[in-house]
Amino acid sequence: MKRQEKSETDRLSDLPDHLLLHIIQFMITKHGVQTCVLSRRWKNLWKRLTNINSHRHHFDQYNGVIFDKFVSQFLSGRDNSIPLHSISYRTNYEIPPKTNIPLELMEYATSHNVQQLEINTQIDNISNLELPPSIFNCYSLTSLTLCLRDVDNHTTTIMFPKSFNLPALNTLTLGHFTFFTSDNGYAEPFSTCNMLNKLVIVACKLQDDAQGLCIWNSKVSDLAIARINRDSNMHQVILCTPKLTSLGINGIPTTFPAPSTCNLTLLEELKFVCRYEDTDTMGEDINATNTISSKLLGLLPSIFNCASLTSLTLGLWDVHTTIMFPKSFNLPALNTLKLGNFTFFTSDNGYADPFSKCNMLNKLAIVACKLQDDAQGLCISNSKVSNLVISTINPDSNIHQVILCTPKLTSLTINGIPPTFPAPSICNLTLLEELKFDCRNGDTYTMGEDILISWLHLLAKVDIISLSFKILESTVNVLKNNGSMRAQLPSFAKVKSLVVEVPQCLDDEGLTEMVTYLLVAIGVSNERLTEMMRE
Repeated sequence: MKRQEKSETDRLSDLPDHLLLHIIQFMITKHGVQTCVLSRRWKNLWKRLTNINSHRHHFDQYNGVIFDKFVSQFLSGRDNSIPLHSISYRTNYEIPPKTNIPLELMEYATSHNVQQLEINTQIDNISNLELPPSIFNCYSLTSLTLCLRDVDNHTTTIMFPKSFNLPALNTLTLGHFTFFTSDNGYAEPFSTCNMLNKLVIVACKLQDDAQGLCIWNSKVSDLAIARINRDSNMHQVILCTPKLTSLGINGIPTTFPAPSTCNLTLLEELKFVCRYEDTDTMGEDINATNTISSKLLGLLPSIFNCASLTSLTLGLWDVHTTIMFPKSFNLPALNTLKLGNFTFFTSDNGYADPFSKCNMLNKLAIVACKLQDDAQGLCISNSKVSNLVISTINPDSNIHQVILCTPKLTSLTINGIPPTFPAPSICNLTLLEELKFDCRNGDTYTMGEDILISWLHLLAKVDIISLSFKILESTVNVLKNNGSMRAQLPSFAKVKSLVVEVPQCLDDEGLTEMVTYLLVAIGVSNERLTEMMRE
C-alpha cells in the first residue's frame, strides 16, 4: 500500500469564526493575540475574544512594564461591539509598576458590562490609592476578586465602602481590606448583598473601634476566612448565615477564637486550620501567645457532633497543647476526614482505633498525628475507606506500628515518614491498586534492610507503584550492596506501572539505568520490562 501523501491544506482556517474563537478561548490571552500572525484569516480574530486571562507569569519575569503595556493595548485594540465576559489580572511585582493598569481594568470592566473581574496585585503606596466608585456600583458583575497589597507595607489596607450596589454579585473575594464599623459596634459589610453565594476574606482587618466582624447574609452558602495575622484586630467573628454549607477558616493564629454561629444546620464541609507562630524572637512569652485558645478547643465537641458534615479538615498546629481526638463522636454523614496534629486515645485492646465507627468514611488523611504513650500502635479499621494518606510522622513519633483493616482500600499514600518506620501490617487488601511512597528528606540512606523488605512486600501487592526518586535510589543502592536480599524479595507479578517523581536536574540516562535495575531485580520479565519502560 502506498503511503498517503500529506495534505498541505489548512483546514483549521476554514472553520467558522465562532469555532476558531472557541479554540482561542482555551489559550492564555498572550497566545491568543499571537495567532494574528498566522494569516489574514486570523489577523483580527483576537479582537473579538470575550475573556482576558493575563497573568504575570505568562511574560518574562523581569518585564512587568511590557506586561502592563500588553494589557492596556489589548483593551484599546479589541472590538468593543463584542461583549467582554471576564477579566483576570494577576501579578506579583518585586518592583511596583509605573502604570495604573488595575484602576484602568476596573473602569473598563464597569463600563463594558463585564461579568467576572479578578485583580490580584501589589500596589505602590496603597494608602494613596482611590478605587473608582463604579467598581462598587456595577449592575453586571456576578464575580469580583480584589486583592490589592502594598509593595512596602503589608499592614496598610484599603477601606471597603460602607455602602455599595452590586445587585448581581454572587461571588466575592476580598484581600487586604479594612471594614468600617457600623452603628451596633460591629463591622457588618455584607448584609446588603442579596445574591451573594460565595464569600472569601483574605488578610482583612477592622477599624480600631470595632468589637468584631459580623457576617450576616441569608444567601451565602460558601465562606472562607484566611490569613488573619497575629496582630489582627479581628478578635471576634459572628456568623449569621443560615444557608451556609461550606466553611473554611485557614491560616489563622492559634489565639484566634472560634466563630460564634447561628443555626448552621446545613453545614456539610468544614475546613479549620490554625497555624503555630514563633513569637519567641520578638521577646514575647511564647507559652502565653501560642497556646490554642480555650474558646477554640471548646468548639471541637460541636464539630464532632455535627450530623450534616460530609467533609471535615482539622489542623490545629500548636506545639504546646496536646489535642485529643475524641473517643466517641457523631458524624453519620462524614465521607472525607483530614486530621493534623491530633493525638489518638488508646482503646481496650492496647491500640488506638479511632475510625471504626465512621460508617460512611471514604477518604482519610492523617498528618503529624500521635498516640497516647501506652498505645502499641495505630489500627485503622474501617469497612468503607478506599483512599488513605498517612503523612509526616516525625522521628520522635510514638506511632511504631500501623495496622490496616480496610478491605475496600484502593489507594494508599505514605510520605514524610522516618526511615525506621516499617510498612503497615495489612489484612486482606485485595482491592489495593495504587501505592505512593516517600520518606522524609535525607532519611532514605539510613533505611535498614528489614524495613526496606517490609515495604517491598507491600509494594508487590499493588498495580501502580509511585516512588520518589530518593526511595528509588536508596532501594537500588541497598540491592546492589546486598545480593542476598534478592532471595527475600516477593513476586511483583501484579505490578503494571512504576511512576518515579524525578528532580529536574537528573539526566534521563541515570534514571533509566536505576529503573531498569530495580525492575530486573524484582523479577519483571523482559517483555513486560520493555512495555513498562515505553510507558
